[in-house]
Formats: sequence, C-alpha cells, structure tokens
Amino acid sequence: MFSLTNFTSHIEKNGIARSSRFIINIHPVNFYSSDFSGYPTKFTESGEPVFTANVEEKRDITIRCSKANIPGIQMLTNELNLYGAMPVINIPQKRKYDLFAISFINSADMYEKKYFDKWMDKINDFQSNNIGYYNDITKDITVKMYSDKDNEENFPQYEYTIKKAFPANIENIQLDWANTNEATMITTDVNFYFEQLVFTHVDNNKQYNS
Repeated sequence: MFSLTNFTSHIEKNGIARSSRFIINIHPVNFYSSDFSGYPTKFTESGEPVFTANVEEKRDITIRCSKANIPGIQMLTNELNLYGAMPVINIPQKRKYDLFAISFINSADMYEKKYFDKWMDKINDFQSNNIGYYNDITKDITVKMYSDKDNEENFPQYEYTIKKAFPANIENIQLDWANTNEATMITTDVNFYFEQLVFTHVDNNKQYNS
C-alpha cells in the first residue's frame, strides 16, 4: 500500500535528479582559417600542420550551454513469424540513436554561432564545396550530471559521451524588430549525428563505465 511517509523519506534519502545540474565538454575542433596564426606551431605524425588559435578563439563556449539532451535509443528489429497462428515476435538486430541536441546562449558578438559556422565549414567548405575527412570533423562531447545531494568526491552521478559527433544542422534563429524585451536571449541550437553513446555512472561513490 502506498505510504506518503515512505515516499517522502525515499525522496529525502535519495534526492531528485535535476535537469539543471550538468556541464558539457566539447573536445576542440581544429579550424584552419584566417582566425589562426599563419605559421604552424607543430606537425602531426602524418605531417599535417597544427596552427595556434588566437586568444579570442580559445574562448570556452561550454559555459554558455543552457540545454542538452540524453539521446534516445531505439532497437531495430526484424519480425519473426512463428508456427501457425502464434503471434509475430520481434528479434533485435541493431540499435539506432536519436540526434544529440545542445543549445548555447550567444555572446553579444555571436561567438557561439560563429564557432558552429566554422565547424560546418570544416565539414563542407563553403567556398570549394569539398568535404572534410571524417576524423577531422568529428569530436567527442561529454556531458556530466551532478546530484542535488553533495558527495565528498563530487563525482558526477551520471555521465555520457557522444563519440565521433558532428553537427547535423544548426536551427534557424529568429530575429524580430518588434521584440524589444531585453530579457530575450538569442540561442544557437545544434543537432548532432554520432557513432556511439557511452555511459559512465556512479554507485556508492564508485565509478563504472559501460
């Protein structure tokens, strides 16, 4: 039988997952453009030049990430017809991920929008129309979620990494002369394709990987 006292006690003991207690980390994408110094600072093992970003380019955009989702996972199946009038059953074949979506509050100079414009340009050059190499245009994105109950080690209670991600699309941004509300913020909303979703979780302050 349901007990309000037991329910309240359970909430007080285990807390509630809060959607606002998260941080993200985008592992840097190298943009070779006029925003970088003209001389390489080092070379990769394959001989590819690596350029140093200017001070502005090093700005951390992750602090302005206001929204992120945990992508849904769908099992794709094949139908199997059993004997006679027995019901059809579904046999799992492989999994499919929904798009990963994140939203950024833009700085006054629209730096966050420029960042993803450059990433799109890296994927499909806006002038030459060349397509970038897959390993050059994909990066890992990690999201860490924290409990509303502090723990001594301050471990994230739930962590997931979007492996080999790249922008699928940047959502429209609506401008409006009639909107004079100073509290209205312009956001850059980006959806990502990716290869794999890797989970890390903590039980009793012990960390586990999927």
